[in-house]
Amino acid sequence: MNGNKRRKENVLRKSRCSKILIAVLIVVGLCFAKKFTEFSIAEYEGNNEYDHFLHIEIVDKGYDDPGEALEAAGREYTPNESFCEMETDGYLILFFQDGNRIVGEEMRKRGGKYYYIGYINVTFDHEQQEDKGYELTVKADVEQMVNTHKDFLDLDKKYGALPVWGVTKSEKIYETQIDGLKIDRVEKFEYLGKNYYLWYIRDFSEDMKKLGIELTY
Repeated sequence: MNGNKRRKENVLRKSRCSKILIAVLIVVGLCFAKKFTEFSIAEYEGNNEYDHFLHIEIVDKGYDDPGEALEAAGREYTPNESFCEMETDGYLILFFQDGNRIVGEEMRKRGGKYYYIGYINVTFDHEQQEDKGYELTVKADVEQMVNTHKDFLDLDKKYGALPVWGVTKSEKIYETQIDGLKIDRVEKFEYLGKNYYLWYIRDFSEDMKKLGIELTY
């Protein structure tokens, strides 16, 4: 009888543990789902498409030269192929044109060393059903960069910079301010005989959840 009682107690104990474990997994799953939703939902949709690979934490190995950092990461680009760069005291982005795609290779600068963090690709002039227009494209670029740099990496807190950048086919970008901030640089380039413009702001410190992303001219 005592043996049967102990077996029943063990079964009940395992059952309670299983229920607790399931509850914990559900809570954790909901938290991840909430976070994924925050990252994934975009309010603005422009003419560009995006993909990226960025390390959550800084890589351990630093290099004296950006080219060495790119080579060590297995990237095919070299700094002398870059047509534009964005640099702050603690951050570097080298921009490369690869057909109808601009690649931003990103690095952290610390103690005179360059630490490769990853890349963001912005694809422009792709096949699309309709032109979403200048303003929506710029706003979508800003939203994407803030979501990626702030929500995924906390760049403004960890690295002291929150860079945003994008690509447009409109010369309006020269006269545009975004949420009252002047654009630090505009670089014109060509693709299939048409002019395009890479633009960037070195430090865009606004919180995405407070943004209306207002453009003024």
